[in-house]
Order: sequence, then C-alpha cells, then structure tokens
Amino acid sequence: MIPLLADAGVPMLIVQTPALIITLPIVILIEALICAKYLQISKKSAFRAATIANLVSTILGFPILWFALLLIQGLIG
Repeated sequence: MIPLLADAGVPMLIVQTPALIITLPIVILIEALICAKYLQISKKSAFRAATIANLVSTILGFPILWFALLLIQGLIG
C-alpha cells in the first residue's frame, strides 16, 4: 500500500486554480447574457444572479472536486 502524504493534493491546486480564475468571469458573463435574453430581465439583474450562483457553486464545488481527485489519486497511486 502506498503511504498517504499530507501534501499529495497540493499540485492539483496549482494546476486548477489559474484555469478557475481565468474561466470563472467568462462563464459568469456568458450565463448572464443568456439569462438576460431568455428570461427577459435586465442585464444588471442577470449579471448579479449569475455572479452569486457561480461564486457559491465554485466555493462549494471546488473543494469537493479537489477532495474527489485526491481520493482518486490515492486509490490509483
């Protein structure tokens, strides 16, 4: 059995964080524009809603994803 190291998942954060920082504003903008068009709401309201939704899902989802990848890495070796 391979010993687990406390810093085993840190390299994943280094790879994923720049991609997250670059893509999050783009995703928010695209979602806001689509929501404003199809829901017929103001762009300001759509942007606010898309920003809140994406920030919450990122803050909750990123650690869950990181833990899942760490678990997979530990199982695969």
